[in-house]
Amino acid sequence: MAQNSEKYKFVVDENGQKHQLTEKLGEGGQGAVWRTSDPNIIVKIKIDPVHGGPVVDEEEYDKYKAGLDEVRTLDLPAGIHVARAASVLRRPYCGYTMRMLGNMKSVKYWIRSFDEQTVPPKFYRDTGGLRYRLGFLSKAAGLFAKMYYHSIVYADLSPDNLFVSTDNHTGEVWLIDADNMRYFFDVNKQIMTPGYGAPEVTAGGLNTRESDEYTFAVLAHEVLTLNSPFNGKMMSETGDGWDEDDWDTPSEPEKESAPEYLPWIYDPDDTRNAVNPGTGMPADLVMTKRMKELFHRNFSREGQSDPSSRPSMREWFEELRRAKDLLITCEHCQNTYFMKSAEKDKCPFCKKKRKRAVYYAQILDEYDYDSIIDAENQSIDSFNREGDFNISHLKREDLKPVKPVGRKIFDDVDGTHVFFNYQTDDIFSLMDEEPTIAVKIEDGKYAVYNCTTDTVIEMVSANKEIGKLEGRTFKRFDKIDGLILSMPVSYGRRTIEGSEIHVVDDISVLRKRYIRFYKR
Repeated sequence: MAQNSEKYKFVVDENGQKHQLTEKLGEGGQGAVWRTSDPNIIVKIKIDPVHGGPVVDEEEYDKYKAGLDEVRTLDLPAGIHVARAASVLRRPYCGYTMRMLGNMKSVKYWIRSFDEQTVPPKFYRDTGGLRYRLGFLSKAAGLFAKMYYHSIVYADLSPDNLFVSTDNHTGEVWLIDADNMRYFFDVNKQIMTPGYGAPEVTAGGLNTRESDEYTFAVLAHEVLTLNSPFNGKMMSETGDGWDEDDWDTPSEPEKESAPEYLPWIYDPDDTRNAVNPGTGMPADLVMTKRMKELFHRNFSREGQSDPSSRPSMREWFEELRRAKDLLITCEHCQNTYFMKSAEKDKCPFCKKKRKRAVYYAQILDEYDYDSIIDAENQSIDSFNREGDFNISHLKREDLKPVKPVGRKIFDDVDGTHVFFNYQTDDIFSLMDEEPTIAVKIEDGKYAVYNCTTDTVIEMVSANKEIGKLEGRTFKRFDKIDGLILSMPVSYGRRTIEGSEIHVVDDISVLRKRYIRFYKR
């Protein structure tokens, strides 16, 4: 039984607290989410999909509350940003309250369609730009990776239940609508939001980690391109060219379609559904080559038919975060963009020529092979003795001495540019993002800070040693072009993904890190 949606203005929770409903944030197949008069409390109410009002059935209430009690038993650490049920609503409504930061909006705010007066470059800039989008998407991917570490499937990810702070400096991410979360082995239903379901779920299969990953890719594609990954020539006809002065609003498909059976709009092997020029943001402007490969693995025929072939949330997390470090800012329109997308050093958004210089910071890791070889060979000797084998020792020439691990690009203007502790494969340590080095530019002068407490940083310039930075100290420079910083990166941990996820110690992460600065 359902009650007409116009007849309820407030609800009462199990503690007797009255919550005034002020604004509907979103509605899906499982219910509607409302803001309340308290900016830090939101309410989820189960909605009857036929009548459109809240469910008020007594038997359904007991069943709904039992399901919420299951979610409350999930072992989620406090650091994982999931707004779980704070209190259950009193009868007759099936629902619960959640606590969340007041300055947050659902992610659809960053992918909403724009009117004829607001062109996409301006919309992009006014909503944080590409840097902000890559930042909160990487945090969302890391949030999911943490949940998978605890064997939890979220299920039913959509633009209405991923929330992002509107403060462009933090980009905090929270998941709401957590009543469908379950352990991998306890999932017993299929649930999805139309347009975001993985093919196997739309076909009636159960939700899995891989179906979450598929939906995340759909959402990330929309956030970055302002277009569905399947809204191409087979679904609609739009404008005839991309120009910042002549943008066409992406048209809605004229009829219902099953996206899982359509080619991806950037599929290199099947161009029947290629993107219409003028629709959304061009992929080359908002994606790295690696990101495009990840999207292809997800949306290709193989990705649609074989969930195990899709990129993991860990892969998305690392690449989205890496891509964020490759952006510069246009001094004219303030949009952020990849250097590779600039034609003759012109901003791809406003077409004005870039005047200021940028710095490239190349990050390399050199491994401590003596420690690695000794430890591995001791392990080989033990293995040979126990099993009467004759495995050969590991040799130094079997290993590569240096591994490139990243780049960071930043504008040569006043500001602070931070390098984080991307030196461990443990997803929890990785997400902490503790600063290790900061470069501060002020009035054309440079200062390099050692943000750590114990690590000593060695400095070399023009092949000459120029000193060391102890923990919590800094040194000033007239220029940093050609400067090389080096520091030890001690023990770390490696995450191995298979049928389950394990974290194991790995001596191969004993290494030294180098950061080299080049000016362009």
